[in-house]
Amino acid sequence: MKQILYIFVIVLLYSCSSTKLATEKDLSDLNSTLDKGYFMFEANSANPVAFANVRGIENLLPPGSNTASINLVNNPNYLRVRNDSLYISLPYFGEQQLSIGYNSSNSGIQFEGIPKKTTSKFNKKKQKQELVFDVRTEGESLKMVLTLFSNRSAKLDVNSSHRTSIFYYGKWKPIE
Repeated sequence: MKQILYIFVIVLLYSCSSTKLATEKDLSDLNSTLDKGYFMFEANSANPVAFANVRGIENLLPPGSNTASINLVNNPNYLRVRNDSLYISLPYFGEQQLSIGYNSSNSGIQFEGIPKKTTSKFNKKKQKQELVFDVRTEGESLKMVLTLFSNRSAKLDVNSSHRTSIFYYGKWKPIE
């Protein structure tokens, strides 16, 4: 009995230590991509802050979605960085708090241009790069935090002056 318990403890400890750190090649790929300044983020899912005032919305969402996680596979979306310029086209799911304007044909997040402010910070312990963009469009101000991980996964947090927050999860890749 003690042998089985001993083996179980070893397996448990081994499985808990399986969270590996990024390899040097992964980190160098991330750093070289950031140095070149040409990369793209594409979201696989969107996670809006809870739909507090909406019932029955689940029937309108894409297959495989719920109100907490919306499937964006096969839904064109991107955030492209080219040197100091951003090109953003993302669908938006959430609640609009202030009116941006009538006759708006696109309810998503759209932007092309140079952000008002950009900051960058590398977290060595967590091996991730955070890029913060302050973007001003015609109708709102956006603070976007793009977190790039060395395994090519990424997270985008979008906070708006006129809408509830939303998170996007996906992948990043270098572009030519």
